[in-house]
Amino acid sequence: MAYRKVLTKYAFYGWGAMARENGDRKNAGLRVRSTFEIEDYPKYAYAYPDASTRFREAFFDIVLLYIWNGLFFFLEYLTFLKYDVR
Repeated sequence: MAYRKVLTKYAFYGWGAMARENGDRKNAGLRVRSTFEIEDYPKYAYAYPDASTRFREAFFDIVLLYIWNGLFFFLEYLTFLKYDVR
């Protein structure tokens, strides 16, 4: 999420700077630049979350899986009890 903010800020200020620069270039009779250079983009560095953060984020999903497992086991047990063995 933080990289998106950095990239948005770069694009917002970069497009403004490019527009000003293109105005100057156009007035000087030079070729107008229409895109950013790839080398100018901000670098992305992935930060691995620690185990406690990952567990905290996945805790609800894990609990939900256990609830579904218990529910289906209970329903299957009830259908097994109703089964006529004859």
